[in-house]
Amino acid sequence: MARVLVHMLGEKLKIINLAYSYLRHVIGDGASTFFWFDNWHQFSPLIKGLSYGQLIRTGITMNAEVGEVTATSYLGRGRCRLLGMQHIQEAIFTINICPDRDDMILWIADKKNMFTVSSAWDTIREKGPEVNWHRLVWFYPSIPRYSFISWLAIHNRLQTLDRQTLFMEDWN
Repeated sequence: MARVLVHMLGEKLKIINLAYSYLRHVIGDGASTFFWFDNWHQFSPLIKGLSYGQLIRTGITMNAEVGEVTATSYLGRGRCRLLGMQHIQEAIFTINICPDRDDMILWIADKKNMFTVSSAWDTIREKGPEVNWHRLVWFYPSIPRYSFISWLAIHNRLQTLDRQTLFMEDWN
């Protein structure tokens, strides 16, 4: 049972990471965007490829927000250059804070940068060839519950007694 739960969690994390890669943060006041973890710069997430020691030596805390890390407030400016992390120093000096505007999150998988469930579904699903029976199951006035049950039956995935008896025979 635990192995199944770990597998399910792993699959969900893959989907979450895939969907998260299509989010782009636009900096306003920088108060709701994490410096290290969020996708706000061309090299984001900036923590990628850094060791914990390198992160500590930059002088920027792990949970720092972009608004806290600006060129004027960053005291260890030379640290990144010494450590060979010029991309982090470039990110610090390209921060443009607009205090009167909140940070925005854009869905970059869509041309309009607007999130819709259909654009998310089209982004994360595996597209296969169209099957010839799809209009039999998925048509306009159909009841979704019955369409789903029909889809399960076509794929031989209904939990019927004959399937359960086969499972029990294999178990014994």
